[in-house]
Amino acid sequence: MRGVASLTAVLLLGGCSAILNLGELQGGAPDGGEGLDAGPDAAPSLSDASLPDAGPDASLPDAGPIDAGSCTPGVACTDNPGAPCMRGEISCDTGAPVCTDASPADGTACGAGADSACVLGECLGTTIISGETNLGADSTIGGACADGVSYGVSSLPDATTINLATAPGSCLAAGDEVLLINLQGAGAAVDNVGNWELLRVASVSGVTVTVATGRTRSYGSATGSDSGIGAGEGRQHVALIRVPRYGQLRIGLGATLTANPFDGQVGGVVALRAGTLEVNGGEISAAGLGYRNGRGSIDQLCRHTVTTESGESISGLGSQTTGRNHGAPGGFLELTFEDFNGYNSIAATPGHSRPGEVGAGGARTPGEPGLAYGV
Repeated sequence: MRGVASLTAVLLLGGCSAILNLGELQGGAPDGGEGLDAGPDAAPSLSDASLPDAGPDASLPDAGPIDAGSCTPGVACTDNPGAPCMRGEISCDTGAPVCTDASPADGTACGAGADSACVLGECLGTTIISGETNLGADSTIGGACADGVSYGVSSLPDATTINLATAPGSCLAAGDEVLLINLQGAGAAVDNVGNWELLRVASVSGVTVTVATGRTRSYGSATGSDSGIGAGEGRQHVALIRVPRYGQLRIGLGATLTANPFDGQVGGVVALRAGTLEVNGGEISAAGLGYRNGRGSIDQLCRHTVTTESGESISGLGSQTTGRNHGAPGGFLELTFEDFNGYNSIAATPGHSRPGEVGAGGARTPGEPGLAYGV
């Protein structure tokens, strides 16, 4: 009896199960090549006129560039054992081994145990999901804020500033990774729906979040524009979602990792970053979290006297029509004075509301099917 639309999204980042084996720099004594014999014949008096003027002392290693074989660029170095996810790499730009900062790939083993992995330069432990965990509402560490808390965006005044509809307080902090995404447009203004990018928080002050690097995409009502963002009908519904990080994420048997459903402004997206991911009989699911159904008949006499609504889509809520709403199908056509209580699956009599029962459409004419988009 109702038009149905579904937008579901699962964003998984990292997830590399391969382990990067970091080699170790093998240090040794200076090369003892020819001409370094310090025997009696090799140490004449400096006043001996037969010696070259101001030549290097042959008893010492050559003060020139280090032999090319003694410096191997790119080899891991262990100058920072207390921060294994910021282990450097050898650079030979100066001719001598220099340890420069580097971040091993997500999923690289770290720490003393076998249950930690590098994620964005941090050594993080294991998180086990049992039962149902909602990233938009639950904290896996027992904190006051949900792991994947989300906020509606009210404006994007410049490339590094994001103004939110509500202040995040301590739920967002410098260093957090966030997902910026346009979840819904308005009418024909849908050019930027689906645009997204990952950013790092530099600072938070009130409702204003400053990111470390400038945005590269647009989120407003027209291509290349950031205007028209906000809540309510006729606006671009843009969300900022905290992307939680896990070293090793394990989803147990029968467990589900999910998020809040789309409410017209935020929700409908499962976003996370994990160094390694194990799904052991559980699931990561965004089923049923997307755009909402159109409303069905509300006739008090249980008659098909009104046309039902199309489903919600990238352009906004549906309306009372049999026409499609972008990707959402249209509603059912009215069927005046036809009583549907006796033949459809929502009747309150025995034999109904069971698998295999006739659907609610009955003899009504269905609306237009939705159009595919985003493929």
